[in-house]
Amino acid sequence: MQIHAYRRKEPTPVELFGKNYLFTPNPAGHCVADVADGRAIARLLSIPEAYREYDAATAPAVSSAPAPAPLATPIASAPQATTETDDDDGPEPLKGSDYLPAVIELGYGKTVTIGELVALAQARAGLDAEEWNLNDDEDRESLLQDQVDAMRAEVSAIAKAEEAAEEAAARAASTPVPPAAVGGDDGADTPTTGMVVTNGEQSIDIGAMTAAQVRAFAAEAGVELPKGNSVKVADLRTMLYQALTKPA
Repeated sequence: MQIHAYRRKEPTPVELFGKNYLFTPNPAGHCVADVADGRAIARLLSIPEAYREYDAATAPAVSSAPAPAPLATPIASAPQATTETDDDDGPEPLKGSDYLPAVIELGYGKTVTIGELVALAQARAGLDAEEWNLNDDEDRESLLQDQVDAMRAEVSAIAKAEEAAEEAAARAASTPVPPAAVGGDDGADTPTTGMVVTNGEQSIDIGAMTAAQVRAFAAEAGVELPKGNSVKVADLRTMLYQALTKPA
């Protein structure tokens, strides 16, 4: 998907989830980048004041698209002073922070540089370079800290979800099927315990499925089960569970 940094007219680098995206003016003068990662797309579109899905038919025309200029020098941890000159060929450097280090720890082994953080915080605030640099120092530090807090929360949520999925998968693989679980007449009204599997995103209780649900799930998973109605649903559940948890 093409994402439009509609407030930008000059090349703008953004790093998300370990990948760099460079928003550059296209022939129409619109600053766009191709983004394939669903997480990065969702992250950018969550900042509607700076990014949106690109639609060439509806995007307003740009009177003169600036020629791609060399990227600015990486932003230092301390604010960078700006000098008024008659030469306005390059992008205006963005002020950084008086307090944050050059590399900020986000937890779970993830980090972000001060330059990347400033670019994300500026886009999130919907400010251009001049507005960002003219902003009150205390307000700018607050915007940067808010961005750090948001990124740390996102990293933590993703890591905890992955840990929970791994624990559920480990429990499902190590839980034996109780002998009594496959008893009964046809098993249709008796849930079978200890048959929870996970696909990495959600846990699925095979033991609570009906015969039709077991067969539909098996078909999707590529597991072959005996045909006909003579096989008890409890046996079908056991066959499906063993097929899905069988070591590779």
